[in-house]
Amino acid sequence: MGSSNAAGGLSAGCSDVRERIGIFGGTFDPPHLGHLAAARSCARRLGLDRVIWVPNGIPPHKVAQLVSPARLRLEMTRAAIAEDANFEVSEIETRRSGPSFTIDTVRELRSLHPEDELFFILGRDQLESFPTWEGSKEILGLVTIVEVPRFCSSPEPGWRDAPAAGIVRVPFEPVDLSSRGVRADYAARGKLLDVAPSVRKVIERTGLYTMPAPDGPQNLDGVTAWGGALGFLIRPPHFIALRGEVGAGKSVLARSLGAGLGVDRAMPSPTFNLVHRYDAAGGTGVIHVDLYRLESADELWELGWAELGQVHETVMVEWPERAGEHMPRDYWTIEIGSRSGDPPDSRRIRVGRIGAPPPLAGLGAGGRSPLEAADRRPRTRVGGLAGELGQGAR
Repeated sequence: MGSSNAAGGLSAGCSDVRERIGIFGGTFDPPHLGHLAAARSCARRLGLDRVIWVPNGIPPHKVAQLVSPARLRLEMTRAAIAEDANFEVSEIETRRSGPSFTIDTVRELRSLHPEDELFFILGRDQLESFPTWEGSKEILGLVTIVEVPRFCSSPEPGWRDAPAAGIVRVPFEPVDLSSRGVRADYAARGKLLDVAPSVRKVIERTGLYTMPAPDGPQNLDGVTAWGGALGFLIRPPHFIALRGEVGAGKSVLARSLGAGLGVDRAMPSPTFNLVHRYDAAGGTGVIHVDLYRLESADELWELGWAELGQVHETVMVEWPERAGEHMPRDYWTIEIGSRSGDPPDSRRIRVGRIGAPPPLAGLGAGGRSPLEAADRRPRTRVGGLAGELGQGAR
């Protein structure tokens, strides 16, 4: 059975037997079958005596983003590895206050195991940003970096072990999974097919990854929290129209959605530039459009309107009514407003959909969460995403 050590998951290196130890860090929100496949492949190919799973505390690259509580990610990770005798979980990062830097973890593990061989397992996407990490050069001197291609079943041309550079590449059978995809599928459809049964039980028992309905009037902090939760539980492609009067909080909602989707920098209002583009988690993109200053719908084509909504993008449009008939045929609407008698400075959120957009975290008709009644009257569908858009009415 997998084990866990609350003091850090690693005991002091007092044995004369030199071990080969893998270190597998990640947010694990949740840990899925792809994580298990990668860890098992590394253990087998590198002859590792054990693999230490290290759930992040507060990942420095996700300070502005959402992550589930550390105690629940620890519980899910312990459940995921319970059947693997050579796997264990460390709390070395989750018990650390403040942002959790890899260099601090590596230093501590190296001090505990001065004679052992340490292998730090990274996905290819992580390795691309590795040179920018705090203490990256020092890390290379303390451990061997193991690169795991997420979706590669055999070495690509030019791949080879590179011990001189401190990097070993380990391919494994393709597992096209992501934690965001697992969260989104569960929130939208109630399906948990890509995690271990023990992890599924933790998720169902604790109520993780379920989207709260927009319930009654709330202040801007409530709008921010709701938008962040929604962004955390969806994956592209989505086209979302944000409706409401001036000052209603549309930009606040857009920023919180962006943070939930994995945008890790400030998102200023695009009122003057009309379109802002951001990189988000997992190689996806977020596009924030503000059409308030649009003088004519004909200007949409200068903004690249026809190309919006690619398969990896989430598009959020403020003042969508100014796009008129050029809005896509299938999209979600989120309207922010208030009713007579509501407390001052409070907002209500109303969610609706036009056409048949992809499921949105269980919201909408047939979803897993209720929502305030939205306008379901038939509307003329025109246009479409990306190449389906035309420059006139359909």
